[in-house]
Amino acid sequence: MNVTEKTSNSIQIPVDSAIDPNVLYFARKMQFQLADGVAEISYFLKDISGFRDLPVPDQVILLKYGSCEAAFLLLSTCMREQGMLLPTAKLFFTTNVLESTGVLNSIMKPKLEFARKIAAFNLNDNELALYTAVILLSSDCPSLSSVKKVESMRSNLLQALDATIDDARHEQVQIVAKLLHGIADLKQMVS
Repeated sequence: MNVTEKTSNSIQIPVDSAIDPNVLYFARKMQFQLADGVAEISYFLKDISGFRDLPVPDQVILLKYGSCEAAFLLLSTCMREQGMLLPTAKLFFTTNVLESTGVLNSIMKPKLEFARKIAAFNLNDNELALYTAVILLSSDCPSLSSVKKVESMRSNLLQALDATIDDARHEQVQIVAKLLHGIADLKQMVS
């Protein structure tokens, strides 16, 4: 039997009696976290030098195509060795709980594994912000009219990311190359 439950934020969430209540609770928390995350990503994009100079349709296209990728990247900040922490929701889910509730299904498991891989780089806030900006400024989005401008902005951000990582991690080589490879993996997961 399917029913619809109305939440405090007026979002209609279908409720199926066969769904584990823990999975439903987790899904609701993730839904609200994602909505908040997309709003934050839009504010972040507006602060990138040159972004507001792009035509509004291009701004919307970049937000539309980059927000899921950025959200899964930012999920890396929630990953811990034993599970996932959602600080604003005040929740911690162990890997065992995620597996037992079915959250680590074929759709979510690769995204959480990607988040774990990125978390292993221990990016500081500056590195993570630059990496997120590089992901968001993808010139291969369909219908983008300012391709050259976006490519130039992204190139500048890549140079800044490379310089920031070189300054902080002389002993670690090829981090930027590995991060760029991660972008390709992420695009494949999201599409």
